[in-house]
Amino acid sequence: MSGFRMGRMGALSGRLAVAVALTVALGAAEARADHIFTLSGVTFDDGTTATGTFTTNDALTSLVDYDITTVNGAITGFNYTPLTAGAGSSSLPGIIVLEPASLDHIIQITFNGGLTLAGASIKLGQFDSFEQDSANTHRQITGGSVVAARGAVPEPHSFVLAASAALAGLGLVARRRRVG
Repeated sequence: MSGFRMGRMGALSGRLAVAVALTVALGAAEARADHIFTLSGVTFDDGTTATGTFTTNDALTSLVDYDITTVNGAITGFNYTPLTAGAGSSSLPGIIVLEPASLDHIIQITFNGGLTLAGASIKLGQFDSFEQDSANTHRQITGGSVVAARGAVPEPHSFVLAASAALAGLGLVARRRRVG
């Protein structure tokens, strides 16, 4: 009986080694996450505001998504999203420029010192942050900041890694109960 139990234990050890190797292989890729930033207190020189959020990649170098709305004032307000303003362009971590194909609106937002994840608000650059319409009517951003969200949005493979580890652990517990 003890030889049978040792054979089962050897098979269990082999399966455990495979599960550990698979988990390590899945985890070998660095976990990455997108980062969400929220506009806070953004005002223009005509007394109007801008609100919304934008998302960057993990390295803070690419714009992933955005939803920024400006209010009617010296120019007509606009809702900048990937559907209304295309892919957007940026020189992150320093500048975001959003402009629809129709060229009837453009918004440029600059970040003093660039975007960071330090948790503190990041002041917007005055005199180089603005919105403009097709008639070249221009309004400057005179105040405001962006704040990074506390948590990042994990990429799907992070969830796969966590699920694989959890399933491997549950499998080991179930096998030990059957063997014992």
